[in-house]
Amino acid sequence: MFLAEPLLDAELGYLPTPSEAEQLKEGNKVAIVGWGQRSQTDPYSAGKKYGGYSVLSELGQYELQVGANANDVRKCHGDSGGPTFMDVVSDSSAAPRVIGVTSHAYDLTDCASKGGVDTRVDFFLDWIDATMRAGCEDGTRSWCEWEGIVPPPDADGYEAWEENPNDLLAQDDADSSEEKSGGCNSAPSPFSGLFVAFALLCTRRRDRA
Repeated sequence: MFLAEPLLDAELGYLPTPSEAEQLKEGNKVAIVGWGQRSQTDPYSAGKKYGGYSVLSELGQYELQVGANANDVRKCHGDSGGPTFMDVVSDSSAAPRVIGVTSHAYDLTDCASKGGVDTRVDFFLDWIDATMRAGCEDGTRSWCEWEGIVPPPDADGYEAWEENPNDLLAQDDADSSEEKSGGCNSAPSPFSGLFVAFALLCTRRRDRA
């Protein structure tokens, strides 16, 4: 879904890179957010946003399950489309990644027994990236500062489309260092000819001796 106007004052939900997705393991702590029912038997408990911490219980090829135990925070009706977050270890200043999107109930007990199942985001990264780029090409997207999947910010918190002044300073220092350690000077020294002449003179004196 693309918005008619961009939300420029909202925090981005970053997707995991392929290497970050390798950190998904059963037993990892995750955070879930949703507007769904807080109880499988109480449909009137839906409509208010809640969030909580749970456990990544199962990992399939393109799906994952959160909160297998009865005491875990779970997902239920109305949470579909909501995110599951997991912190990753990386060089980025932002740790949370959207690793899942609530999809359906785990089994025929609805969400009473094992809660819900998420679609794994990392399985569809190529499709998401292609769809976002196509949205920029055909004008569907209203924000295209970065056409594909927005990568996580760098260590200083700068986005991929922003200039990090620290990177510019580092590049200037590198350029300056290369100039100082460079090989031959382009202009000859006025003393180089004198040195050669002095060396020849000393050689001649030794020959005469």
